[in-house]
Formats: sequence, C-alpha cells, structure tokens
Amino acid sequence: MEVTIAFFATGAVVLAFTFWRIGIFRAHSKFIRNLCDAYQCNGIDLSGDTSYTNCISHRWTLNNIVGKKHGRLGHRFQDLLFYNTFTTTIWFSLIFGIGIMVFGVILIRSIEIAGFLLIIFLIGAFAILGSGEAKTSEDLLSMLRSHEIEELSKQDYAYAATALDSIKKDLILSFIVGSILVIFSPWGELAPVLAASIISTFTVYMIWNPTIFLSGFSVPLAVLYLIAAWPILAIIIIFGIRKVRRSAEETDQRAPQV
Repeated sequence: MEVTIAFFATGAVVLAFTFWRIGIFRAHSKFIRNLCDAYQCNGIDLSGDTSYTNCISHRWTLNNIVGKKHGRLGHRFQDLLFYNTFTTTIWFSLIFGIGIMVFGVILIRSIEIAGFLLIIFLIGAFAILGSGEAKTSEDLLSMLRSHEIEELSKQDYAYAATALDSIKKDLILSFIVGSILVIFSPWGELAPVLAASIISTFTVYMIWNPTIFLSGFSVPLAVLYLIAAWPILAIIIIFGIRKVRRSAEETDQRAPQV
C-alpha cells in the first residue's frame, strides 16, 4: 500500500510542479510573441545553420555557457586526457566502475532501509528538477525578459525561440513522468518485483555471463570487463539517447513549417 501511495503522491507533486512551470512557460511564450511582433521575426532561420552574434543573447551565452570556467580539477583532468589519453581513460574507467559499484551497494542498502519508495522519490525529484539544458534556457529567457523589447533585436528572437522549445520538451517529459506515476499507482505494488526481475536479468546476461566467459581465457581481462562494463554501458546509453534526440530535432527541422 505504501508503494501505491508513493506512486500517486510523487506523480501528483511532479504534475503540480509541471503545471506551475507551464505558467512560467506561458509568460515566456507571450514575451517571445511580443518580441516577434516587434521585429517581424516570422521568417528568421531557427534551424541552427545561421549564427547570430550581434545581440544580447549571444553575449550572455558566451559569458554563461561557452566561457564558463573550469575548476582546477577540471583543468587537470583535461590535461591528463589530452597528453595521456589511453592511461587516463583506463584509470577513469576503473575509478568510475568502482564508484558505480559502491553507489550500487549504497543504493541497495538504502533501498533495504527506505524500501522501493526511495527510487520513486528519486524519479520524482529528477522530473521536478528538469534537465540542465532547460534550466539554462529558463535563465536565458529570464535575462531577456529583464530587458525592454526595444533593447533587444531580431537576433535575440532566435535564441529565445530555441530556449522556449527546449523548455517545452522538458515540460512534456515531466508531464509524462508525472502522469505515468499517477496512472500506474494502483499497480504500484508490482513495481519492485518487476524492477528486480529486469535488473537481475540485465545483470546476468550483460555482466556476469560475459565475465565468466572471459575468465576462461584471461582472469585479468574478466576483472577489467567487470569493472568497465557499467561505464561502457552508461556511455552507450547516453550517446544513444543523444543520437535519438538529435534525429528527432533533425526531423522537426525538415518538417514543413505552417
């Protein structure tokens, strides 16, 4: 019963925050429409092929995104990766792999203490916080809205429209997550069993079986695979998601504009 309540409560909170953000989104959208009407921006290129550099948005982007300074640790890691790529990659895989194992142990222990509710709350928290891209887009639009329309230019519209589209996609994802949590809350008690089955099946076929197979040829190679498997899979998943998103964006750009 607790899992069902957690599903419903978390989904309701996610939807509440989503609708609150939709209110802000509408204010941003109204501002962008006024900006478009003021500078007749209907024909401006939003495909990303055209660079717009003579505007407030471009300077803000340079100062807050492109020109963002890395810390000392970040610079050190970049130097190591540049001058000793292979060794740095191996060490990074080892550290990252061990870190994931430790995180997994902590997560499992936390689940033992807090139950499956912890995972539900984490999903809700990530849905509420949104992506970093959407946060940056909201900061850009808030900055633009702090100026009078007369202080902006036609080129600012390109940045604003792109930022608004990023926020829209994030809101759609947040709404979907919240809706799924609420809709499937009556069957929430089945979620831990289903999640355990998926994780165990994935671990057996993607981690343990290949490790046992490799150990027949080389134990060090099997240990290396066991440590590096999770980082490799994480990288594959991340790049796969990015490729899907990029393909979707290209499809949207090729679609006829009405």
